[in-house]
Amino acid sequence: MAETFSQQFCSLVRCGAGGRIVAGRRVRNCLVQVAGGELVIVMAPSVLLARVPASMVEIVTPPALRKVGTSVVLWLDGLDGAPLFAVEFDTVYRGQRACARHAAADGKSGFRALGGVVRRLFGVSDITALPEAMRLGRELAREFTAALLTAGATSQAGASGHPPSSHAVHDQPLAG
Repeated sequence: MAETFSQQFCSLVRCGAGGRIVAGRRVRNCLVQVAGGELVIVMAPSVLLARVPASMVEIVTPPALRKVGTSVVLWLDGLDGAPLFAVEFDTVYRGQRACARHAAADGKSGFRALGGVVRRLFGVSDITALPEAMRLGRELAREFTAALLTAGATSQAGASGHPPSSHAVHDQPLAG
């Protein structure tokens, strides 16, 4: 049975040659799924960014990003526009916490909800949550990589992180 993976609150960022992350716009709050031999990426609320067979996916994460462990750089063969990008999992923990806080705030009194606003205003929870966000990001990146490989993706682990020479790197945005 093929391993499946599904995770909300991921971010995508365009990459340049060698898998280096390109400064600029990140696509946030994405659902990333590996199931039925396919990789599917959907930007909230329901914009399909990619749907490709896993066999057309190549994992090309450069050594520096593999060391951090919270992102996976992918080459999507046959995808027009932005075939080389990173799926970032370090944003998942914060997204999950925000969703949980929002759900809890719906049932709280005004005083308790005000405490949450003050914490968010001063960013205290973000600073103290960093170690947990990194731990979860690394765990999700490992699970995502395993699901892709099980579904038929290939990996250049130990290689330079460059896409195969037969591919051209496009510097176009991920979405619109």
